[in-house]
Amino acid sequence: MPDLYRGQYQGDDPQAVDKYLADARDLMEKAQQNGRKIACFIAEPMLTIPGCIIPPSFWIQEMYK
Repeated sequence: MPDLYRGQYQGDDPQAVDKYLADARDLMEKAQQNGRKIACFIAEPMLTIPGCIIPPSFWIQEMYK
């Protein structure tokens, strides 16, 4: 889940969301290379425990691609 406020890539980086997407793709590819399958993808529309973190509007569409 991209946290543009406190995450590894933050809102001042115009490529932040793309970097989060690339990290997710890399993780899925590594799992497949190791003979594992992705069973599901769970995403919350908004993280509320660490504060109200709302992901960018296009992030979830890109994740499902």
